[in-house]
Amino acid sequence: MRNFKTTYAAVAFAAALVLAACATPLSDRAAKVRIVHSTEEVKGYTFLGQVVGSSAMTGVMRHQGMENAVNEVLDKAAAMGATHVLMPDKKASYWTFSENVRGEAYKAPDAP
Repeated sequence: MRNFKTTYAAVAFAAALVLAACATPLSDRAAKVRIVHSTEEVKGYTFLGQVVGSSAMTGVMRHQGMENAVNEVLDKAAAMGATHVLMPDKKASYWTFSENVRGEAYKAPDAP
């Protein structure tokens, strides 16, 4: 029985390590993009385009999957020169094949 517990602990640790490695970090440029939830907040801003992010991490890892997808949206928006992303509030879904996030990239009028 002791071998089973040791093996189980080792497998659980390895799984946690692998899953932690699956996180998509927020880049420096993406960290400068602000998420907004209302069109009023981007009134007068220049629309740059749609941005989409996705992650295959779902189920028990759905929150990490959602974070990865949002980070991808922010990074794509930053690459377009966006200062803001209009993104609806969305909750991670347990019963799905992937987490998908859509947003609209905008640039503030006073941004360089």
